[in-house]
Amino acid sequence: MAGEEMASIITSADGLAWTLGTGLFSWVLDTIACGVPDPALAAKLREIIEFNLGGLDLRDCSPAERDQILAVLCTSLLPAAEREFPADEFGRRPTINHLRALVKLCCTWLASRQVCNWATRFFRSPS
Repeated sequence: MAGEEMASIITSADGLAWTLGTGLFSWVLDTIACGVPDPALAAKLREIIEFNLGGLDLRDCSPAERDQILAVLCTSLLPAAEREFPADEFGRRPTINHLRALVKLCCTWLASRQVCNWATRFFRSPS
C-alpha cells in the first residue's frame, strides 16, 4: 500500500478522522455497502467509490445511516478482512491492524453515543 494516495474514510461526529490508501478505502466502503440493510445507503456508499470522492464523513449521515455504518464496521469488517485478505499477502497483518484501529474508533464512538442516548432518556424529567 506504499505510494497510494491517502484518503479520509471516516470522520466521526466529534471530528476524529481515520486515513488509509485508496484501494483499502474502496474495499472498506464496499464491505460496508454489502452489510447495510438500506439499499439507498449502500448505493450512496458505492457512489463514493465510483466517483472517487475520497472520504466518508459521518457528520453528513442521518442517525439511522450512522448506526447502520457503525454496526457493520464494529461487527463485520475485521472478520471480512481475515477471510478475504490472502494469508501470504505482504502487508496483510499491518493492514488488518490498521483496520482494527478503525473498528476501535467506531466501536468506542458508538458505545459513547449509546450511553449518552440512554442517559438522556433516563434523566429526562417526566412530563
